Amino acid sequence: MDEMKLPAPGPSPEGRRVLPANKKPLVAALCVLGVLALAVGGILGWVYLYDGIYHGVSAGGVDLSGLSRAAALEALEEPLAGQSPGQSLDISVGEYSHSLDLSDVGTRYDARQTAEDAYLYGRTGGLLSRVSAVWTALTGGAEVNPAIAVDQQLLDAKIQQLASELSSEIAEPAYTLENDVLTLDRGQTGISIDTGEFSSFIRDRILSGDLSPAVYEPTVEDPDQFDLMLIRDAVERPMQNPRLDLENDPSGKTILPAQRGISLDVEAAQKVLEESDERFVELPLIFTEPTMTTEEFRGTLFLDVLGEGTTSFNANLIGRTTNVKLACDFVNGTILNPGDVFSYNQTVGPRTYARGFKDAIVYVGTSAEDGVGGGICQVSSTIYYAALRADLEIVERKAHSRTVTYVPLGEDATVAWGAVDFRFRNDTDYPIRIDVSYGRSSLTVRLMGTKTENKTVQMETKVLSKTPFQTVHVENAALAAGASKVKSNGYTGYVTETYRVVYIDGVEVSRTFENKSVYTKYDKIIEDGPAAPAVNPTPEVPVTPPPVTPADPTPSEPAPADPAPGGEQTDSGTDDAESPPPLLPGLPPADEETPPAL
Repeated sequence: MDEMKLPAPGPSPEGRRVLPANKKPLVAALCVLGVLALAVGGILGWVYLYDGIYHGVSAGGVDLSGLSRAAALEALEEPLAGQSPGQSLDISVGEYSHSLDLSDVGTRYDARQTAEDAYLYGRTGGLLSRVSAVWTALTGGAEVNPAIAVDQQLLDAKIQQLASELSSEIAEPAYTLENDVLTLDRGQTGISIDTGEFSSFIRDRILSGDLSPAVYEPTVEDPDQFDLMLIRDAVERPMQNPRLDLENDPSGKTILPAQRGISLDVEAAQKVLEESDERFVELPLIFTEPTMTTEEFRGTLFLDVLGEGTTSFNANLIGRTTNVKLACDFVNGTILNPGDVFSYNQTVGPRTYARGFKDAIVYVGTSAEDGVGGGICQVSSTIYYAALRADLEIVERKAHSRTVTYVPLGEDATVAWGAVDFRFRNDTDYPIRIDVSYGRSSLTVRLMGTKTENKTVQMETKVLSKTPFQTVHVENAALAAGASKVKSNGYTGYVTETYRVVYIDGVEVSRTFENKSVYTKYDKIIEDGPAAPAVNPTPEVPVTPPPVTPADPTPSEPAPADPAPGGEQTDSGTDDAESPPPLLPGLPPADEETPPAL
């Protein structure tokens, strides 16, 4: 069978080939794509392969289109050399400000960098951004900002100088008081500048061409707040009249000059601070002037006897007398400035053999025995007696455990080293000197000072209770038959209240409670030997007594004797006495149970 072939297409009747109608759009599209490809290729070739500065690019007003880097540099050098990036840059650092002269740090336009920047225009970024930049320059022009340069060495030196000028060490508030002028230093804020960071900050602002005021934030440390009340307490000093320099001269011959009192007027000071912005401010003070001069003070010293007392002792008791006189010597001449406190223990010191004290009888409970320093309470009691009549403040006083005869009830003062002291304060406006003198069997205390008014003091003591002692007999086999021995004397017990009565110009102005004293009752102890044996006793013959008439009554049995007590407490807190010292003139007999009184 013959193969059938399709007839080949023949020429068209017009003599050319004709595409099918459905292929014409495809061909047109291919043509367009070809043209676009050629255009894109041309643009890319121009963008990526072109070696000159793109057309339309200028810098500093100079058209650099098509120029090479070298040609652009040559074109820019002269124009940029005649221009200045700016005159100065204002810099603020905290509260401080400074205008930086740009010429001082070598600021100028950099032609080479400007040419490089012009060349790089359109050559950075992605394809679209580069094409867009080139197109912008080509169609509308593009101005490249001239590059700015600084001399880094000059800039670093200037920044170091600025940092030194604008930074500050923190200063805390303080004050000075000189020549009675009080000056307050409010303190200063601390400003710390990192010079490296500061230099970079200023350099970036200059190179960017941003010459608007530059504000740099340093590290700031504020000082503490001050307290006017604390300052007042610190500078305040009381007014002081002239006074004796007893610390350096106990003899009282050196006078310290007066000083006027100073105090800060807080309310006025606050007002001054509110009205002033200065760092250093003078604050207002209040002054109190002394009331006397040094010469006036010297003329008033130790003019008057403020209080006086005299007591007696038994000079035959050698140990006790030695102790009394030694204590007098330690106290004599002691001077107290106003406000000072006299301490008997501190003034007399420890009662030791090494310091000259002797043994004397001391009481331990109800018994008596030898002990060093016995008897010195008579001196403390005499000083107490005088201090009461000088109307001085008593700081510390304790009564004896039993009555004494050398001062009235309620006016004695016992002491014991390390345990009990006698103290009084000089609460007058002038110094006081304690003058102590003694004779063979008496001592006298005078408190010398300055009287400012006609004052006298009387002491009044009330006996709240009285407990008579009893006589107690105890057997002592060591004694001879029928013999007796007094082991300890008896002491009547008392509870008293003492009052201080003050008179000015003879008129009573005050009556105040002074003390309550409790004196313990101690029975009289008699030791008896064994009873003697009876030998042929004679029978008693009854005797009829004569009649007693009312006008001649029978005497009653005598009351138990109340001997004149004479003990003081010593270092161990016991009572000390050898035998009771003689009563002062005017005191009742020792066997009377009425309270001793001057």
